[in-house]
Amino acid sequence: MALCHRSGKWGAGRLRGKPLTTRQVVDAIDAPSSVTTGLTWHGGYLWACDATEKRIVRLDPLDGTPLSFIEAPSRYPSGLASDGNYLWVSDRRKDEIYMVEPEHGWVVLILDSPGPYPRGLTWDGEHLWNVDYQTDSVYVLRSDGDESRVYATPKNARVKFTFKVRCEGPDRVDKCDVYLALPHQELEHQNFVTDPVFLPEPAGFVEDRWSQEFAHFTVTDLLPGETARVSYEVPVEMQALRYILIPEYVGGLSRIPRDIKAKYTVDGARLQLDDPVIQNAIKEAIGEEDNPYWMVRSILEYIGNRIDYERVGGWDTAPNVLARGTGSCSEYSFVFMAMARGAGIPTRFCAGVCERGDEASTDDVFHRWTEVYLPNYGWIPMDADAHDREWQADCARAIGSRSNRILITTIGGGDSEYVGWGYNYGYSYTYSGRTSIDVSAYADWDPLD
Repeated sequence: MALCHRSGKWGAGRLRGKPLTTRQVVDAIDAPSSVTTGLTWHGGYLWACDATEKRIVRLDPLDGTPLSFIEAPSRYPSGLASDGNYLWVSDRRKDEIYMVEPEHGWVVLILDSPGPYPRGLTWDGEHLWNVDYQTDSVYVLRSDGDESRVYATPKNARVKFTFKVRCEGPDRVDKCDVYLALPHQELEHQNFVTDPVFLPEPAGFVEDRWSQEFAHFTVTDLLPGETARVSYEVPVEMQALRYILIPEYVGGLSRIPRDIKAKYTVDGARLQLDDPVIQNAIKEAIGEEDNPYWMVRSILEYIGNRIDYERVGGWDTAPNVLARGTGSCSEYSFVFMAMARGAGIPTRFCAGVCERGDEASTDDVFHRWTEVYLPNYGWIPMDADAHDREWQADCARAIGSRSNRILITTIGGGDSEYVGWGYNYGYSYTYSGRTSIDVSAYADWDPLD
């Protein structure tokens, strides 16, 4: 999909015509606020963009009475238009244009505006038009073909992942098996510049039931006070990626391949699909909806309204997290997986190591999110813990987006033979007598030209 096509500057000479000699006001209604920046007709009503209250108001066209409203998708809404199904709203600070579902105000699509100050919008029955205040130009935004992805902002980095194990004593560790998840190089936005370099060389490579590959290291005879390290280092090329998802193009549940549905709708120890908390949550969130896109959007909204981010250590089960109302990124993922799988939508998780702030940085926290299988699109990322942000546009950025600041190391479904419900690494150890170990893991990021 080509997001925009510049139509050219419309000068006064091109707009000359017979001037109006009279003006007659047929009727007038009060605007919803002193700063009304957009007006459109949708569903038999007037809709106005109220920049003061940051909302889109549905008005009675007879007298201007506000009938209902949805929150604005972002902080600085300006233009407003309707294509008959969706509202379109521009943001003059973000330089973006949003396709908005009018019942709940959910942002479905985010387009980069063609100019630096998108102001007015209108729909001609086929294309969206945008006037830009700064460039004094009018643009037509059109769909070009059936492209479903937008790439931007390439970045190269060298990532080194290190796992450390220390024997605390009083006796030695006889053997410690360590499994490091190997980053995925077959992803369309993430590629290796060269193969990973391991230190030391692994004992071998294994693959779990989710087809996730691990490097297997063996540490033996670790004495009290000694620390062993295992690591890999890999230079990677990454791009930000955004999927262009149109709900009407998503196929129904019957279009999901049988093998994918059988594998990625199963229960798991952290999910507990049959728990009444999960079953009731699915009913409340989805109701009678049967479009997979709107089903997962409803689940994301439900979770975002009921869970606040809190990282306190440990990973509880999905019913307990939902009942408690707080959770880490992994716990958000467990709740989303449980609800989506319970509704019949294949769901898996992705995880990886993140660039933290500066391009040269260290990550010892990591991140996990989810993906759902949408017919006609395939596997689409959905990050549930980002769905309680203030603005709908910011929530929508976590739907169908891949970052160039996260190296995906793991794609799985849980209960792995080698890492359980973990992701970047797993380990087990044996000893004689009495002993304990201390483990840590971290990833170092270094930018490459």
